[in-house]
Amino acid sequence: MSETTDGSPPEPPFEAAGEQADETATVRERVRGVLPSLSEPAKVSTVATMADCSVEGARTALREYAEMGLVVRTDDSPEAYERNPEYFQFLRGHRLAAEHSTEQLRAKLVEAYRDHRAFAAQFGTDSPAAVSVDERESPDRAEALFEWEALLSKADDLREAYRHREGRMPAAIETLPTPASSTAAEDESDSLGELHSLDPVYFTALSTDELAEMATVAEQHCELVAAIRDQLPDSPDTAGEMQHADTGE
Repeated sequence: MSETTDGSPPEPPFEAAGEQADETATVRERVRGVLPSLSEPAKVSTVATMADCSVEGARTALREYAEMGLVVRTDDSPEAYERNPEYFQFLRGHRLAAEHSTEQLRAKLVEAYRDHRAFAAQFGTDSPAAVSVDERESPDRAEALFEWEALLSKADDLREAYRHREGRMPAAIETLPTPASSTAAEDESDSLGELHSLDPVYFTALSTDELAEMATVAEQHCELVAAIRDQLPDSPDTAGEMQHADTGE
């Protein structure tokens, strides 16, 4: 997969001027049009049928798009491909970044985090992966679970868009503290508890009491780090590492 200098997927490809009338370009265009639907591996012949082109034309286009990172080759016999989820997330983020300001993206992420907390409270866990629902017995609960999964997927696109604008990726919604995770931490014997990922982007979604609790846990961790540092040998290398850690360099 080709990459940009920062390791992200390549920019969306665009056909060169004058290629629109070329038959080969038309085949590539048709194949590219079906790529978003390749959520599972598909044989070249299947893609050719979907794109209404020859098998050889589909094979040539798919190999080109594999080089560009749009698809991933999953099998050789028969030759099969599926869309590259990283590329399509990059593309969705690219579009969202063009359509929204940083503040708008931050507001949408905060809203998504609040909704995530509500789902976590409803299901009693901080991840939809931990929930098992029989759609026939509990259709409303199954629909809520589907909405939760869709919410987290949408949040990942918003995070990618924020990275496009600000140069850094906010913490994943599912790694942030929820009422369910806070209750689990209280039940643990470890006095420090679990220091969940918390990004300043999401601070406005938390109550004053919740922020105070997070600050207390963070202070305990800082005290533990300081105590460990006191026991380290006072070597030049160690001192240099501490200085870099303190200054953030």
